Amino acid sequence: MKYLAGINLAHTEGIEAIVVGSTLASFWVVVARQRQYYSMSDAQGGRITSSPASILGRLVTPFHAITVASVPLSYLAAVLFNRLEQPRWLQETGLLSGGLTIEDEDKALIRTLAAVGVVAITLFHDVSVRTLGKQMHYIGVREKAQVVTTGPYAYVRHPIYT
Repeated sequence: MKYLAGINLAHTEGIEAIVVGSTLASFWVVVARQRQYYSMSDAQGGRITSSPASILGRLVTPFHAITVASVPLSYLAAVLFNRLEQPRWLQETGLLSGGLTIEDEDKALIRTLAAVGVVAITLFHDVSVRTLGKQMHYIGVREKAQVVTTGPYAYVRHPIYT
């Protein structure tokens, strides 16, 4: 047994605590920062002047948000309600459920590296959105539209410019 913040945890519970923590941190950064950047974008870049006219075009962003959030949210609910252990049904849907045998230590390393990867991707997302600055939006054109060519966008073209 290990102790994490004074709580007695088994090895698998400790790994789940790390994964849950990184997932919650990722959600907090994305949701909190998105709201902040959207209000700043509206103030500095102007309102979005044109949006998709079709019903399909208007549904793309909410549908994308729901599909992106559903997997981590279902993971969080399942693990948190099962006292920091993956329920059997969740274990059976994992990548390692196809007959591949991996030792517990290796699984712990893979899960921990994945949790670190989630944090790294979240930080990169935050840098990307911060670089977009007043041009931040998912679908639409702002009143004071400009092409962003700094930060990651000096190397890669953002899809909103296509």
